[in-house]
Amino acid sequence: MKLVELECPKCGAVRKVEIKDQTKYFKCPNCGNTIMLDESDIIKLEQMRIDEGREIRKGKSSDDDKEFKRIILLVLIPVLLYFGVFGFYQIREWVRDAQEKAYKAQRVVMTVDASALVNQDYRVVQRMLRDMGFVDIECIPDADLRSHLFYNAENDVGKVKKVTIRGNSDFKKSAFLRDADVFLKSDKVRIYYHVMAK
Repeated sequence: MKLVELECPKCGAVRKVEIKDQTKYFKCPNCGNTIMLDESDIIKLEQMRIDEGREIRKGKSSDDDKEFKRIILLVLIPVLLYFGVFGFYQIREWVRDAQEKAYKAQRVVMTVDASALVNQDYRVVQRMLRDMGFVDIECIPDADLRSHLFYNAENDVGKVKKVTIRGNSDFKKSAFLRDADVFLKSDKVRIYYHVMAK
């Protein structure tokens, strides 16, 4: 039902009258005269119905929009929080894994004791350490051999006197890799070997 302002042609009263849908007549509450609605009144009524429909749809639409936004927020906020927190920890794990892989790629786990390298040919030891992954290897001659009556020093020329890695000359291997000494590939390796004294 619509509340419409109509003027009675008989008594001139202007009243707000409730008119039902599809009504073509109305009775003046003031004088009781029954009036047929003319074309302009029907157009007014139709326009009012259309406007009222728009307002209802607009009201429903804005209510629906508000409800939709509320639902989106209620769903989105926990999802964003979850992925934000999860994402932070996941990225942290990825960074940690990448750092660990980079460290593992740069490390050398000793598979031989320092004492096992002594009295070996320095070129063999150099090749062995290079194959293990060391890149900064320096071979340093130590002119400490002298022959005498009971000792022929020529047999010890080129043999390793000692090997140091990052200044450590007492590195160990282990049956368990976690107990072995670990160095970086870039650590300084020095192979000291015997040569004849001058």
